[in-house]
Amino acid sequence: MTVRLLTNIGRLWTGTEVWSNAAIITHEDKIAWVGPASELPRSLPGVIDDIVDVDHVENLNGGLVTPGLIDAHTHPVYAGNRWAEIAMRSNGSSANEIAAAGGGLTSTVTVTRGTDPWTLCNGVRNRLRDWMLSGTTTIEAKTGYHLTRDGELADVRLLRSLENEPGMPRVHVTFFAAHAVPPEFFGRRHDYIDAVGTWCADAAAAGADSVDVYCEDGRFTEREARWVLGAGRAAGLLPRLHACGESRSGAARLAARVQQVRRTGLRVGGPAARGLRRRRDRTGHSRGRRGALPRRGIAGQKAAAGPVAARQGRGDRACLRARAGRQRDHLHASGGLPRH
Repeated sequence: MTVRLLTNIGRLWTGTEVWSNAAIITHEDKIAWVGPASELPRSLPGVIDDIVDVDHVENLNGGLVTPGLIDAHTHPVYAGNRWAEIAMRSNGSSANEIAAAGGGLTSTVTVTRGTDPWTLCNGVRNRLRDWMLSGTTTIEAKTGYHLTRDGELADVRLLRSLENEPGMPRVHVTFFAAHAVPPEFFGRRHDYIDAVGTWCADAAAAGADSVDVYCEDGRFTEREARWVLGAGRAAGLLPRLHACGESRSGAARLAARVQQVRRTGLRVGGPAARGLRRRRDRTGHSRGRRGALPRRGIAGQKAAAGPVAARQGRGDRACLRARAGRQRDHLHASGGLPRH
């Protein structure tokens, strides 16, 4: 049983207020006590009989301690880059013009498929480690740049395995084979949708937590998205939805119907969107209900949050709960906590 005392915390952000000169006692990587250093207890029942007998004392030298950040939307499994597209977009090029010039999602799929597994793994590892060192202790991570059964399942296993390495954030893995129709299925989009539906059970077995579909003109229709999400649910995966709002694709209506865990970038209006808001009000997902992810975290922004030390069950990982100040909060310290 490891008991650790963190002292000389200059500022501690609880999620609602800032405490000065604070201290923390952890037991088996869970927060057992937190408060002003002047109120540090001499003992904690079931944890330690005498505070002088703690296993480790760490002086944070006046550093800042905060709950860990949650990034609710990431795409870490890819190779190459699309920096050239930044200039094209800045000059007014459309997504179709960029794709016609050989860029866009298809270019990333091509490079990712051509990258050996070790190089790809190292790239993903470095991204996850950088995020952790920046204070992001929990992420939602999507596949979606192989668009083949074996490639997408390998990406799921990669993310699940990296999570267990030292210095990595907790990872909620999203199976995103329905990111786009790959080139080899040109003219056979229905065959690809059917294939992705059959892969969902394999993705769940490989360690995926949820399934996502890009429901947008030029990607997948409401009906196709509903098919994939249904197959995912049947396999035990939580439904998610990419819906960027560039067109009226029926994504808002579908999101309301399946009551999916997270909709990404939804910006549509009209009756369908109002129906989605009413439905989500009742389920508590987007109105700040206790235990729900803050609204700022929905579209891929980082939200202060969540459990820190103990790896919890998949149900807790899936919800990416953002409860600042909870015991078991992940801690990121800018002034002295180990960086692994």
